[in-house]
Amino acid sequence: MTLEAIRSRLAVFYEKPEKVPIADIKALMGKKKTLSFHDLNSIMNAVNDQRVSDPVKQAFQLYDPNGTGNIDIVYLKKLIVQLGYLDFTDEDMKDLVASLDIDGDGKIGLQDFRSMLQS
Repeated sequence: MTLEAIRSRLAVFYEKPEKVPIADIKALMGKKKTLSFHDLNSIMNAVNDQRVSDPVKQAFQLYDPNGTGNIDIVYLKKLIVQLGYLDFTDEDMKDLVASLDIDGDGKIGLQDFRSMLQS
């Protein structure tokens, strides 16, 4: 398939067919002037491999709504209070973080979260 053939097939996914990102198609094609169906299949398999689900990471992202790489402590405390622990103090929060912070960086990152779930 040529660049134009790929572009015309992708056009059905765009409100304005002229908005199909040529630069993205060129990046996929690399130095090739055409792509075979085998090439396209390899590209799709690579994309699917990158999408393999990591349920622990997905769960972690619920506690990291801003994508900082660490559990948002303010958000976590709100969740704890919403669960009915109304007397959960800032001191309790510090103790919780200290107990979950396996790597000692003062934050609860993904690896700390994984360790917590494994124990």
